[in-house]
Amino acid sequence: MVTCFKDPATVFKSAYDSLEPGGYFELQDMAIPMRAIDDTLKGTAMEFWADTTMSAAEKLGRSWKNVEKYSKLMEEAGFVDVTERHFQWPMNPWAKGKHLKILATYWMEDMLRALEGLSMAVLTRAGGMTKEEVETLTAKVRKDIVNKNIHAYQPV
Repeated sequence: MVTCFKDPATVFKSAYDSLEPGGYFELQDMAIPMRAIDDTLKGTAMEFWADTTMSAAEKLGRSWKNVEKYSKLMEEAGFVDVTERHFQWPMNPWAKGKHLKILATYWMEDMLRALEGLSMAVLTRAGGMTKEEVETLTAKVRKDIVNKNIHAYQPV
């Protein structure tokens, strides 16, 4: 959903107004940029992609940082007892533990499949890149996504 709404406050207010008393509204979203437990993300294509894509999305009026405001926006829309839970999903199976490795494998596959779709429109419309440049960049990012030496995770 991070890329969906120009104005999440309007969406949340509409959801609130559509619910019966006692109803609830639940959503999950990822926070961009990715983070790392160490400095292995620094200077990578993945870091460049995140910075460039976030900047271009901002120019299009679709901030990828809105997730940080969801709780406040939900309360402003009228929701009460807003609960926010944070998770960290490893970008690939670098993390220890069976549960995290399984979660990371799914998340890695999701990112590999979604990367070009997340990138093409925003980077060609507001990032100053050509289709070919986006394809080259996403090919490099895919290599980073599967690189277990990059200890990145996606805040959710």
